[in-house]
Amino acid sequence: MAKSAFRLRPLYFSLCCLMGCLDPYSPPAIQGDLNLLVVDGFVNVSDQSASVRLTAALPLDTTALPEAIDEAQVTIERNDGAVFQLKDTGDGKYETSSIAWNMDAQYRLNITLSSGESYLSDFIALTRSPDIDSITFKEGKDALNFYVNTHEPSGNAHYYKWDYEETWEYTASFVSFYKLIDGQAYERSIDERIYMCWSGKPSTSILVYNTLKLSDDVVSDFMLTSVPAGSAQLSRRYSIAVKQRTLTEAEYEFWAQLRKTTEELGGLFDPMPYAVTGNIHGTNNNNTVLGYFGGGEVKEHRIFVGVNELPTNIANRTMRRPCMPEEILSISLADLGSLSPTTILLDPIYVQGVGIVGYTFSYPNCADCRKQGGTTTKPDFW
Repeated sequence: MAKSAFRLRPLYFSLCCLMGCLDPYSPPAIQGDLNLLVVDGFVNVSDQSASVRLTAALPLDTTALPEAIDEAQVTIERNDGAVFQLKDTGDGKYETSSIAWNMDAQYRLNITLSSGESYLSDFIALTRSPDIDSITFKEGKDALNFYVNTHEPSGNAHYYKWDYEETWEYTASFVSFYKLIDGQAYERSIDERIYMCWSGKPSTSILVYNTLKLSDDVVSDFMLTSVPAGSAQLSRRYSIAVKQRTLTEAEYEFWAQLRKTTEELGGLFDPMPYAVTGNIHGTNNNNTVLGYFGGGEVKEHRIFVGVNELPTNIANRTMRRPCMPEEILSISLADLGSLSPTTILLDPIYVQGVGIVGYTFSYPNCADCRKQGGTTTKPDFW
């Protein structure tokens, strides 16, 4: 998993294309060229790292990926004048590590693009975060819902943000012990097995919550995500790793407004979205900057859920497989050369006193777990 947490998703910024924190949205501005810098910056006190990603905002009428901005000079300045240089690692990413960030100090981000344009954030205070008390799951409607629980005994946190990474183990419908090369069958080595895979994805929703209206600074059963019953995620073993941190009031307002903006882009009579610009400003230009520079402690917690731990209704649906036994075919040894190179061989067919006379086979979507988007490389934490 990446060291940096709580990164802005480019999708969010394709929705925020005008100047000002609360300036009304204007439909003509969603088309054509934009000159907006998107900044995703975070100081992670817990692992002594910092990361910044620079991209160009996209208009709503495009399906292109955001353009990474490289060859910039990116530094983080402490309020006593100390400066920390971030290394350009490509794809618009700038990183540093092994920095003992001072929780009692304040920091700001300084960016100078190769064009000469420069940008500066406000000074920020680093926030402390309580531990995650637990991650729980409950049966929902046709899904398994996951929740986070935490509390701050001092009662001084109030503003929370979560991010998570899902990982799951799954299998193909059929096991392939052989591979087809130039019309010949060869036994697979253990490293070549394509029956079991692991896949994963990060969260994309903005998950923020405040406890201002509660008598205690307690978060109880805040819903993180819902995993559909019958999905590959729950077919064998599922894991969710949650990252939590507390926010300042200003940062919470930024994320809450951004969430509202993205969620309200809907029907004709929905409220128009607003641009959310954050705490970063141009110093030698009038260009709008989208994004927020924040930092603080990050607390992490991971749980695993095996298929034997699922509620009965969820488990019964999860056991279904996408391929049926009739999708296992057979072919004679002499006809192997007629198979497509993408065919997946399963087992040899033996005749007593004769030996191997053919093979059973199926197709990649049934016998190659990688076709479902995963990899056969087991994660280190598994």
